[in-house]
Amino acid sequence: MKLATGVRVFAAMTLAVTASGCMISGRGGPIVSVGFLVREPPPERVEIVSERPYTEAVWIGGHWAANGGEYAWQAGRWERPESGKHEWVSGHWEHEERGWHYSEGHWR
Repeated sequence: MKLATGVRVFAAMTLAVTASGCMISGRGGPIVSVGFLVREPPPERVEIVSERPYTEAVWIGGHWAANGGEYAWQAGRWERPESGKHEWVSGHWEHEERGWHYSEGHWR
């Protein structure tokens, strides 16, 4: 395959994966669902949670994120809640007939 053709194929695949992601609105705000399926989600990592840096800080646990054709660990972090929100709903893997997909965490 010529380099230019390979680049076009890669660009088309990247666009297809990006465009296939969907955002749906659920109770409490938008829920982002990653638009591709995997056979099996990667194993969770155990994280050591540091001391809360300020009173209203909420811990958002780490998760595996798609990075190209691989997974990259996104470490957990302390974060200030979005305005008008109180609770962080953790992201999670959902199984369906064709495989697994990841729904991103969100504030509610």
